[in-house]
Amino acid sequence: MTTADLTHLVSWRGPAANEANTDIESTVFATELRVEPRAAAEIAEARWIDPADHGGVTIAPMLELYLFPRLAGAPSA
Repeated sequence: MTTADLTHLVSWRGPAANEANTDIESTVFATELRVEPRAAAEIAEARWIDPADHGGVTIAPMLELYLFPRLAGAPSA
């Protein structure tokens, strides 16, 4: 995968999951390539979660407030 394979999806600033009174910036890219995601470095786990119904799985505020609503077609915060 190269940068030419990526399309900018969204960027935003919002609350950090594990640091009170701290915001983080996030940028998400999309690709049509079919690749197998792997957890690495500081990422401990990777799994598929339905953005329209994450089934009670605890997720980071950035996912819940911004990315998942966008992927599910709803307006984000």
